[in-house]
Amino acid sequence: MRILLTLSAALLIMYSPACFAISYELADPDPSVMQPQTFNAAAIDTGTLADDAVRDAIDESLEPLREILDIIHDQYYKDVNLKACVEQIAKSGVSACTDRYSFVLYPQEVQDEQESDFKGQFVGIGVALEVDPQGVRIMNVYPDSPAKTAGLLPDDIILYVSTDPAKSEVSWVATKDLPLEAVIRLIKGPRDTGVSLIIRHGDSRHMFTLKREPVDIRFVESKKISSEIGYVRIASFDGKVAPQFFDAVKELSDGGMKVLILDLRNNPGGFVESAKEICGLFAPDDHQTEETIIYTHMRGKPRAAESIYERHLREFRSVRLIILQNQDSASAAEITAGYLQANARALVIGTRSFGKGIMQELIPLLETGGELHLTVAEYYIATPKGSLKVNGIGITPDITVQNPSTVKSEKDDAQYQRAISEAHKMLR
Repeated sequence: MRILLTLSAALLIMYSPACFAISYELADPDPSVMQPQTFNAAAIDTGTLADDAVRDAIDESLEPLREILDIIHDQYYKDVNLKACVEQIAKSGVSACTDRYSFVLYPQEVQDEQESDFKGQFVGIGVALEVDPQGVRIMNVYPDSPAKTAGLLPDDIILYVSTDPAKSEVSWVATKDLPLEAVIRLIKGPRDTGVSLIIRHGDSRHMFTLKREPVDIRFVESKKISSEIGYVRIASFDGKVAPQFFDAVKELSDGGMKVLILDLRNNPGGFVESAKEICGLFAPDDHQTEETIIYTHMRGKPRAAESIYERHLREFRSVRLIILQNQDSASAAEITAGYLQANARALVIGTRSFGKGIMQELIPLLETGGELHLTVAEYYIATPKGSLKVNGIGITPDITVQNPSTVKSEKDDAQYQRAISEAHKMLR
């Protein structure tokens, strides 16, 4: 069973814009010619089929939907009205019946995701996305990606997508009323193919045409700030992050590091096991063979403890911690920040985190070979006083520092600079 804690489950399938970086100031597109395309169910040729055969064909075609409804009924973390759910799925997909973090992947998408996880490389434009009332918001732009080269920035809003803007007016699709996974499918595509985006940046609009390219995501980056201060950034909690993080911190610790600045800003989350393993490295020394990191609550079941038994449990308990977070630190990143703040005396600097305290399970669909990403539980962070609710609330920083809208260098990064200042105080 794979449990995912991410702001958007699809974030692990990186989408990335490469760039011919054409940037134009644009007026509002004509809404009459820029509406989302509608999808019609495959028609059944009834001309040569008897009524019974038609009914059998319809019944067979509905089996995948029945499977999805059965799973939602049994495992979704809230009660749902199945009759209403059928209508909502037919109109707008699984997300309309459940929540924006639940969706279906087609078999080829499942295969692509697994291959990308194995290789650590993704084909796309190199951005992490989140639903926004205006369209789709860019949460993070990855280094050395087409999006980075083109000049796309966090908090830019993707308003429209087109794979061929010159072909016709109706090739533009508005993102505002589409499920996130539908937008992802429009932006993704084969290597060396193009995609055009209309972006809102502040009060202006621009069009970018980008080429999809392979993007290598460095999930863990580390450096030595001084002989006693180290820095590690986790971009996302994928399945390989915990051992990479351990190696990075071990190297810094062996070199004399006493204070670690852990940067979780713009981290959308990922796999719960990765977060648990990282939290366990800094767990307090209470002489227990296990450490409870979170509690989970599934519909109709008692609350359950999620513990860690790693052989490296408490390996770095003597290292002082400073955590950087912002409004786009979510899910597994919030588990890490919240647990370490409550249990390992970590000093949290930045702004309040996103507040996503629910977790998804990746459930194989037997009828289609696809996969259902479904919200199955709410989690609470284990603390010395009991537990901490995250969903809809977030993690409150110990020191609130707001960064400027544009950070061009480390000198402009007020949160980072405050972390270094606080690290020096810890060393006195």
